[in-house]
Amino acid sequence: MGVKADISLLDLEGNAVTWKGAKALAYLLEGGNVHTVKLGENALEDTGCKLIASCVASSRSLVRLDLRANRISGLGAISIGDMLAENSSVKHLSLQKNNIDDNGCCSIAAGLKGNHALKHLSLRFNDISDRGINDLVGVLPECSLTSLDVGGNRIGPEGAVTLANSLCMDWSSL
Repeated sequence: MGVKADISLLDLEGNAVTWKGAKALAYLLEGGNVHTVKLGENALEDTGCKLIASCVASSRSLVRLDLRANRISGLGAISIGDMLAENSSVKHLSLQKNNIDDNGCCSIAAGLKGNHALKHLSLRFNDISDRGINDLVGVLPECSLTSLDVGGNRIGPEGAVTLANSLCMDWSSL
């Protein structure tokens, strides 16, 4: 039996969804026509994140994905990076209030390279320092982000200068 879901919004925010629920939802995302998925403030952790990200990678309909506050670490961020490398529909991605560190940020940055769909990325309140922001800055000319939220991390003066200099650069002349 195939999935025939055609819904604008699936909101499971603030529940107790774990990787087991993510497994069922991944099946829906793989075969359904869902535009917005809100899974913020659950307990997906890295395993659930990997299940969701693997199906979102091939989605052509999903535009917004909220995975904030799900205890996702650098391991889950690897799956997010892989998803971003393949997906061409997600425009808004919220990963705020997780445990994503510099290594996870590097994986996300690698996935952003060449991704022209994602416009808004929130990495607010994670564990990203100057090293992680340097990885993100390195791919800005190769993606289409118009909004990057990295507030509440461990970015110091050096990272702020690197980010500011990158945003002031005229990439069209390269």
